[in-house]
Amino acid sequence: MSPLFLAGLKEEFPGAETTVDWFHVVQLFTNAVDTVRRNETKKRKLPKGTRWAVLKNAESSLTAEQVKALEELNRTGAFTCTAWKVKEKLRWVIKAASLRSAKWRLTHFIRHIYDTVGYVPAALHAAGMPR
Repeated sequence: MSPLFLAGLKEEFPGAETTVDWFHVVQLFTNAVDTVRRNETKKRKLPKGTRWAVLKNAESSLTAEQVKALEELNRTGAFTCTAWKVKEKLRWVIKAASLRSAKWRLTHFIRHIYDTVGYVPAALHAAGMPR
């Protein structure tokens, strides 16, 4: 949700809690992956098929070109591939069979982000995630 929208909610409904649905959480991460891809494209040429490959999830039907693009991104250590892997790890969290399992997976996901990029983004702290 946009900061302006959230500020309006807080002003109009000061006692209300904000809940974000899973679709929008994944959308935020997908947008972040696309931002990483666009920034990396300014610095180096990425394989053909990268854009649509990283916008899809690993379980969708990737074309041969998209699979090849992901393999090349992985082989070259591209930031875009790292961002895509983080997004895919997020999808793993929602597949938890119980609340306890979901909490464990979420904690594991946060640790994965830290181990992968060296810090946990401020947005996760704002959502109540530990540092």
